[in-house]
Amino acid sequence: MAEDAVKKFGADVVRLWLSSVDYKNDINVSMGLIQRMGEAYRRIRNTFRYLLGNLAGFDAEADAVAPDEMLELDRWALSELQHLVERVTKAYEEYQFHRVYHEVHNFCAVEMSAFYLDVLKDRLYCEAPKSPERRSAQTAMHRIARTLVKLVAPVLVHTAHEVWEHLGGREDLDSVHLALWPEVDAKRVDPALDERFAVILKVREEVSREIEKMRAEKAVGSSLEVAVELYADNAELRALLESLGEKLAGYLLTSEVTLADGKPDGAVQGTELGALWVKTSKSDHPKCLRCWNFRKSVGSNASHPALCERCAKIVSNP
Repeated sequence: MAEDAVKKFGADVVRLWLSSVDYKNDINVSMGLIQRMGEAYRRIRNTFRYLLGNLAGFDAEADAVAPDEMLELDRWALSELQHLVERVTKAYEEYQFHRVYHEVHNFCAVEMSAFYLDVLKDRLYCEAPKSPERRSAQTAMHRIARTLVKLVAPVLVHTAHEVWEHLGGREDLDSVHLALWPEVDAKRVDPALDERFAVILKVREEVSREIEKMRAEKAVGSSLEVAVELYADNAELRALLESLGEKLAGYLLTSEVTLADGKPDGAVQGTELGALWVKTSKSDHPKCLRCWNFRKSVGSNASHPALCERCAKIVSNP
C-alpha cells in the first residue's frame, strides 16, 4: 500500500500524513486518509509558491529593508515567525511530529494565507516595484520563506529542496538539507506588536462577519466594495483604531473605514469585541481600475481619470 500511495500522491504527501498522526496511539491508514492530506500539503506548497512568486527580482543583500524601517505589519509577521520557530523546534526535539504538522499548517493557513499575504496583495501589486513599502514586504517574505523551508525540510524533503533551488540568498548551499537549523531571533520578537495585532485580527473578524452577510444577500461581491463605519465605546480600543489611520482599511480589506463619534444607526455590536460597533454599506465611490479600490479620489487626475490619486501618482512616476 505504501508504494501505491507514493505513486499516486507523491512521497511528500505520504510523509506529511505520517507526521500528522500521533504515533503513541493506534494509527488508522487508508488511501482516503492520505488523499485528504493532499489539501493540507497544497496549502503549504501554495504558500511557498506565493512567497517565491513575489520575490522575483528581489536581491536579499541589496534590496532588504532594515528592521527599524519595515512597516509594522511586516515586523509583526516576523515576530510571529519567531514564535513558530520556537514551537516547531520544541516539537521536533520532543518527537511530537504531529505538532510540527499542525503548527506549520496553521501558520500557512491562518497567519499567512488568511491575513498577512492577503493584505499584502495591494502593496505588492500596486506600489512601485522598488518602493520602500514593497521592499519591506519582500524583505519579510524572503525571511519567512528562508526560515519556513528549513522547518519543513525534515518532513517535506523533496518540496523543500525544490523551494530552496528557487530561493535567492541560499547561504551558498546547494541543498536546504545542508543548512543550519533556524534559531529564534529575539530582536524580532515584539510582544507589544503581537498584542496590538491580536486586537486588530479580532476587529477584522467582526467586520468580515458583517461583510459576509452582505455577500450572502448579493449586495456586494468583493469586500473592497464595502464602506465600513466603526464605533468603539472603549477608549483603549478607539485609540488603537485611530492610530492605524489609513492602514486600517487595508487590514480589513475594504476601501474605506471611518470612525464614528457615536454609535451609528443600524450598527451591529461585535460578538467577541463587545466594545466595537460595526456598520457596513456599499461604497458610493467609483472604482479604481488599477488597484480595484473604491475611492473618492478616482478621476481627480486629468491624465489618468480612471485611477485613484495613489495609482495615478505611481503610474506617472514609476
